Amino acid sequence: EQIITNFLDNALRHNKGDSIEINIKENQRRANKVSLRIEVINNDGLIPDFLGDQEIETYTNLDNGDIEKTTSLSFSIARELAQLMDGEILINPLETGGTLQVANLKLVFPIHDKEIIEKTEETTKNSKIHLTDKVRTIIAEDNSVTQMTALKILVSTGNFDNRVFTDPKDLLEAVDKDDYDLILMSSSISQVDALELISLIKEFANDHNKKIPIIAVTTKTSAPELVEYRKAGFKDVVKKPYTDDELLNTIYKRLNLKKFK
Repeated sequence: EQIITNFLDNALRHNKGDSIEINIKENQRRANKVSLRIEVINNDGLIPDFLGDQEIETYTNLDNGDIEKTTSLSFSIARELAQLMDGEILINPLETGGTLQVANLKLVFPIHDKEIIEKTEETTKNSKIHLTDKVRTIIAEDNSVTQMTALKILVSTGNFDNRVFTDPKDLLEAVDKDDYDLILMSSSISQVDALELISLIKEFANDHNKKIPIIAVTTKTSAPELVEYRKAGFKDVVKKPYTDDELLNTIYKRLNLKKFK
């Protein structure tokens, strides 16, 4: 899902035509393994092939000289996901002036194994949580795609009242003036590191907000980095990319749900 979302986001941002084509093909099936080929094609509009190392890449559009930004889960993350499925990701220009994005993946078949059943049960459990009072939530994130991913998940539950901040100054003003119940924070916001920002929050936030759970949402989840997050005061860490349940499970675990029922 994350790979397809990444492909579609890239296609939508760079498409100059009137259509985007999605194909999913079965290459082969042997025993309990299936090889899939996922294609996303925009027939007019080149997608840069250097989106690999950063979540936000800036490049020059040669047609009009404008500076544009591509914001999405980086190709490097998508490639890592593909590698976990013994696959690869390719991006190729087309003679039409468009771009073909390809993911070749190897999956277990059938997919309804124990792990997926357990996740489905967890999803059902989360969907049954209905709070009387909404959780006043801050999403501190300057990546528009990641913002929308988190917002979609939280809004779908009906349990959260969300505000998004992309500027550290605005965030610090908000936690000083208004009361909140939860903060979801990216590893950096406008080039301000999350470890520095949580320190500023604890210094400048009002007394109520100094006590609320702050959860890091980040790709930086090595053992030393997790230790640093804990020491800084983060209540938990959610690794990007995440599923709906991974985010909600962490949030509900860290909230005192009785307060909102």
